[in-house]
Amino acid sequence: MASLYKFESKEQRRDGFFNGIILNASYVIGANRNEYLNLLSLIIFIGVMIVIAIHIIFRIREKGKNQ
Repeated sequence: MASLYKFESKEQRRDGFFNGIILNASYVIGANRNEYLNLLSLIIFIGVMIVIAIHIIFRIREKGKNQ
């Protein structure tokens, strides 16, 4: 059984897929990444920060007009 496990591990490493070494017989959340989802989440995060900044600017302006 130990030699079979070593063989499977070497076979997975052969193609250069590093996650095969980490994951051999288990699943690790976040070990596999999708570049498109990373980019999409970054765009959404930056968009939310811009909306928050614009909201703060308008709140400060409105407060200045009311005084």
